[in-house]
Amino acid sequence: MKQGWFVLILLLGISSCASTPNGGGASEAPYKKEVHRWTQEDRVYELFQTRILARATFKSAEYRQAFVDYYTDLYLLEPEQREALWDRHRQASERTEEFFLEVFTPDLHLNDLEAADPFWKIYLEDSSGERYKPIRIEIVDEPFQHIQAFYPYVSQWSRFYDVYFPKIATTDSLKLIVTSSMGRAELLFKPE
Repeated sequence: MKQGWFVLILLLGISSCASTPNGGGASEAPYKKEVHRWTQEDRVYELFQTRILARATFKSAEYRQAFVDYYTDLYLLEPEQREALWDRHRQASERTEEFFLEVFTPDLHLNDLEAADPFWKIYLEDSSGERYKPIRIEIVDEPFQHIQAFYPYVSQWSRFYDVYFPKIATTDSLKLIVTSSMGRAELLFKPE
């Protein structure tokens, strides 16, 4: 019996030494709700092998507002810093349609979306069927823990990209397409 109490006290002592990650305060739940709302996923398989897994978050106006609030809480920004961050996001949303894109391919050499002529091509299609090419694709080169704080669905086995398309005036939906000779992933985004 004494041994059981000793183990219980030891476990309680160890668990009290553990630290919790710095949360985003009141803005964390609204941010995660917007991430969930604006994230889509598609997977392409051949037999039992994954050809591509694509997950993307559309950086809508609602998402951007929640992001700025969450980032402000995490990094304890001063009001003028928060305002500058919001101005950058607002201006970006007026110029482009932007996505955070996670891509997993079993062959890392095929996961080269930022290359001049990548194996997997990316397009954005509006609700009328008009297709747009990216104006810029940037690999996200941040520590994995930082990326995961803002996109909790990511896997360490993937590559991450920011993908920018021309601004689309009006549309009922947006479809992000990642395609190659090995298959096509389609991610549909519809405002609620």
